[in-house]
Amino acid sequence: MSGGSESFPKIVLAQAAYAYETPRMNTEHTPLKNGERIRIKPEWQDPGDDKREWFAYDDEHMGRVGIFTPMPGMVFQPWQCVSSYMVERVDGGLRDVAIELGLCAS
Repeated sequence: MSGGSESFPKIVLAQAAYAYETPRMNTEHTPLKNGERIRIKPEWQDPGDDKREWFAYDDEHMGRVGIFTPMPGMVFQPWQCVSSYMVERVDGGLRDVAIELGLCAS
């Protein structure tokens, strides 16, 4: 084979085209910040995710953000890193939750 596209299997080319077309960044143009309340979009949810409150664990960076859901009684809160297009910002954040619980002044 002399090179060019005929030297690659068609499946590799299809995977490359899919990877190129898949969105990689948050489309809101405002990066997610640590402590912001978010929601996992329905098409990316696992069973039960819609019943939990989710927050950004760290600032969005290069199209990815760490997220967590508070689990009382655990010393270390479990978190996961997801692509930012999988989540969306909702009103409120950790400061708002702390105010609601009376843990800090408004």
